Amino acid sequence: MGIGSGERRRLQLLLWGLPLAGFLVILVAFYLKATPLAVAQPHNNQDAGEIQGAFTVGQSFYSPYPGLYRIDVMLATYARPNSGQVTFSLTPGAGNKTRLATVQFDASQVKDNRLRSFEFPALDDSAGKTYAFYLEAPASRPGNAITAWTDSTNPYSEGMAYFGGRAVEGDLNFAAHFRPNPWQLAGIYLDRMARGKPGIWGSTAFYVVVVTVYLTAVGVFLAVLFRAALREGMR
Repeated sequence: MGIGSGERRRLQLLLWGLPLAGFLVILVAFYLKATPLAVAQPHNNQDAGEIQGAFTVGQSFYSPYPGLYRIDVMLATYARPNSGQVTFSLTPGAGNKTRLATVQFDASQVKDNRLRSFEFPALDDSAGKTYAFYLEAPASRPGNAITAWTDSTNPYSEGMAYFGGRAVEGDLNFAAHFRPNPWQLAGIYLDRMARGKPGIWGSTAFYVVVVTVYLTAVGVFLAVLFRAALREGMR
C-alpha cells in the first residue's frame, strides 16, 4: 500500500519547511560567529616610554567571557633595531604578583607600530574576572628598548594603564581574545540572541526550546521518510 495523499502533503510540507528553518538557523549562527569574542581598546596618541630597567608597562581589563587565551598589544621600536629579552606576564588583576601566563621574546622580533599577539592556555573560568598584563625588560637600557602605544584620554572605562607599577590616566592599545568551549559558546550565543528583545523573545530558554523542537522535527521527518521507503519496498 502506497503513501496516501494526506500523508504525501504532510511530507511535502516537511520537505520544504525543515530545510528553510535549517537555513535560517545557519544564517543566525554565521551572524553570531562573525561577531568576535574580544575586548579591545584600539586607540592611541602617545607611547608609554621605553620599557627598560625597572620601568614596566601594563594594563588591567575586565574579562566578560570564558576562555581567555590571547592578548594583542600595539608595540613600537622607535624606528630602530633593539635587542634584549622582553617578558609578557598575565596576572589576576593589578598588584597581584601571581603569573597566570608568561611569554618571553626578543626585542629584535618586534615590528614597529604593529600588534603583537601573546597566546597561552585558555582560562576556562575567566568570565566575570579582572586581569592585568605587564611588559618588562629589566636588562634593556635607554636607546635599546621597545615601547607600547597608549591613549592618554582614558578611552577604556573597565581598566587602566600602569607605568612602573603605578596607575596612570590612560590605556594601552590592546585586545583580549576568548576561546570558550562548545557549551560555553552555545550559552554566549543564546544570550546574544535574547539580549534586548521583549517578552518571550528575550528568554534564552525560548531559543533552547526552538532548537529542541527543530531537532525533534528533523528526527520525526527522517523517521517518516524511512517508514515510507520501507512501505514502498514492500509493495
